[in-house]
Amino acid sequence: PYRVCQDLTIPPGGIVLVEPGVLVNFDMGRQLVVAGTLRIEATAYARAILTAPGSFPPSIIVQGGAIEARFAEFHQVLQVGSGANLLLSDCIFSTGSVFLSDDIPRPPPFIELDRCIFSKAQLALSGCIVVVRDSTFNNTHASLLRSFPDITAGNTFTSHPLQIDRQESIQPLFIDGIHATGSPTAGLSLRGGT
Repeated sequence: PYRVCQDLTIPPGGIVLVEPGVLVNFDMGRQLVVAGTLRIEATAYARAILTAPGSFPPSIIVQGGAIEARFAEFHQVLQVGSGANLLLSDCIFSTGSVFLSDDIPRPPPFIELDRCIFSKAQLALSGCIVVVRDSTFNNTHASLLRSFPDITAGNTFTSHPLQIDRQESIQPLFIDGIHATGSPTAGLSLRGGT
């Protein structure tokens, strides 16, 4: 296991590789700012686990940098800002974890979630370009505010709906293949625009 006991930064052009089976523990209040690239190359049999006590401040902040993660487990707050680029596949956001964005970052972050699982977590993105494919949201509050969503591959929402608040009718909106179970409120809630 690795312990983050001071604030760290991956500078522009810098790359940090997290290998299969690695455990990264953040001390309370410690942060990793990603202006370069955080690459997590784990496997289904040896996941990389990132954990932190408490929820704020966020332990990972992506500002103009990128996270490319496969088979990672996030047990903390992950925040994206202007120009961030996140490609997450087969990742898990577990109980109490939060994935959020700055309020209307410019340029907008690009976020792609493939086969990810959110369980008793929170997803709150604003002003982002978001692609979600074949992902599962169990008892998770998921909201996209003033974002550009592409939710066209089979995604499952249990107990809480996916909330999309466009606020502008000119924003593109691609939705198909949403499955909802376990609650009369699960599914899709659209607000804003015409």
